[in-house]
Amino acid sequence: MRRVLESKYFATSPKKTRFLEFVCAQAFLGNGEKLNEYLIGVEVYDRGVDFDAQKDPIVRVQAHEIRRLLNKYYEEDGRSGLIRLDLPSGHYLPVFRRSSSDETAIDATAALEGAKAQTPNRLHLSVTLILGVLCLALASVLILNSWKSGQAAQPRAQAASLPDGIEWFWRPFLPPAEAPLVTIPNHPLLRAAHDGDSAQTLAEGHEIPKASLPEFRHTIHFRELKRFLFVPSLTDFTSIGETLEVVNLCQMFASVGRAAACNPPV
Repeated sequence: MRRVLESKYFATSPKKTRFLEFVCAQAFLGNGEKLNEYLIGVEVYDRGVDFDAQKDPIVRVQAHEIRRLLNKYYEEDGRSGLIRLDLPSGHYLPVFRRSSSDETAIDATAALEGAKAQTPNRLHLSVTLILGVLCLALASVLILNSWKSGQAAQPRAQAASLPDGIEWFWRPFLPPAEAPLVTIPNHPLLRAAHDGDSAQTLAEGHEIPKASLPEFRHTIHFRELKRFLFVPSLTDFTSIGETLEVVNLCQMFASVGRAAACNPPV
């Protein structure tokens, strides 16, 4: 990718260079499914959150021009390259493929791995995201085990009741009322929107562009959010305590024959 961007076809075109750098970085991070006209328009061409790809074809036009320049590069300067970088028509996820020569196949793979190794910070972010997924998986397992235990004990639970000290509070949620819905809030997004992190926490965070979080675009906290920092810290907020308390709530409802639906963060 670097050889392509330093060639005469891209060296004098900063926006086309930024376009290729951005889509390649997202591909290396495993975010290829999020690449779309909106994200590229906001991140590369500074179109703002109100960017409408149907009215402004800048991304499609530039992608067409980039494909043309890539073809010219590989017809001339890049003919001897070990790896070819393509941007398939109709898509924004770049494709890296080895050259047609069998003798260079191993070298091509090594070159691709070397390119990935140049982004150590992305590895840190990937580890952070994996830890977050593991936390959610742990919560799901705990909730599932709690539900199974409640199902097994349901015949005995029908006749059970809560202690007098707490039944007065929980009575509106018990039979014959409908089952309650317990939801874990998305605290990282909430805290980011309201400056809830310390200076030390912010210094260790990774900033994630708002345009990379389209699934949160219609939430009130997203509109309040100026910048989003993801912090890989085991001493800061993890939501594990809140998750365990949700499990306790589900167990309490199960003890009196009431099933509670528990949702993870949205």
